Amino acid sequence: MNAASRAELDAVRGSGATLVVIEPHPEFVVLTKHGTAMMDGNLIPEAYRLGQITADGEAESVRRVWNLD
Repeated sequence: MNAASRAELDAVRGSGATLVVIEPHPEFVVLTKHGTAMMDGNLIPEAYRLGQITADGEAESVRRVWNLD
């Protein structure tokens, strides 16, 4: 995440909002060549698998913020 994006998120937090930022799995970034290969349909199975890993890993933090416990 770049400094401009972090500054925007800090401004939102500063307004009183609670945020959870979910970033792509590092392997997903490599798989998609930092986003330049996002439209390559051949990557779908592996991209899905990596997305599931991210979802599983982040579910608890999202649940806490959304008060779904």
